[in-house]
Amino acid sequence: MSSYEIVLYYIAKRQFCIEEIKQIYKTLPASIEVLFIPKDVSMSVIDLRSTNHGKEYATHLFLHACREAKKRGISTITLDDCSDRYRKHHNIYTKLGMKYNDETGGPEMTGKVEDISKYKTITNTPFIYSIVL
Repeated sequence: MSSYEIVLYYIAKRQFCIEEIKQIYKTLPASIEVLFIPKDVSMSVIDLRSTNHGKEYATHLFLHACREAKKRGISTITLDDCSDRYRKHHNIYTKLGMKYNDETGGPEMTGKVEDISKYKTITNTPFIYSIVL
């Protein structure tokens, strides 16, 4: 059994195989790539992207990944905020309860899966697919 697992969750009109994903990855409406590390009881967000701003796709995927982490017994989520809204108002991560590790600078953030997975979105949940990388 592996000590970690990388999973890509994505929004699309249908499910794709790994070879198709490699070709169309950047054109997906939204995707999140996460690293589950059971021995550390943590999940790290590797990449979160959305080409359809305003539809809450990134928020849906972030919450979905947190709920999947919760099912796996994972309690902590970490990431580096490389978003366009880094340390700005209406930042997706702070809106969902993530906190910067150093309030004076740096992109590193931490959050509790239990707290984040309780958030709700105001738009309808799109179809979310997953593939283990």
